[in-house]
Amino acid sequence: MEWHFYTFGEFHGPYSLERMLELTSGMPQLFPLAAGASDEQLSVLEKHPKVIGLALVSRDITVAATATLRVLPRLRELILCGPPITDQFLMGLRSIHTLRDITLIDTACTKDGVGDFLSHVPECQVYRAGADSILPASLRRELQLFVSGQMIRR
Repeated sequence: MEWHFYTFGEFHGPYSLERMLELTSGMPQLFPLAAGASDEQLSVLEKHPKVIGLALVSRDITVAATATLRVLPRLRELILCGPPITDQFLMGLRSIHTLRDITLIDTACTKDGVGDFLSHVPECQVYRAGADSILPASLRRELQLFVSGQMIRR
């Protein structure tokens, strides 16, 4: 599995998770990209409290991965890509009250499923976007970049 991280407007990687953590050890926060991760591979993040965001692009992920995401104490943003991301996956995230932004790219989530999720986490913004929106929504807003797709509201 490849791990990438994002700093100062640039993606870096691919690296092993160990190398990525070594390179970012002095950074106060981390926003990795997990490409091709399985539930088990993603679970290594449980030991890394600096994770504030995660881009997850994998056909091998299941709803079980939400257990790992729920234990990340500073998780504010997710970019979720691919058909394994379903309404059930979103509902597995409903207890993460630190979440502020979720970008959905080519997922199987429905408008009703997103609405149900937002009823549990109303302070979170959910965007449905294309592949051009892989940058974090928080960064796109800060830089006033074009945000394709649409924000979903209940």
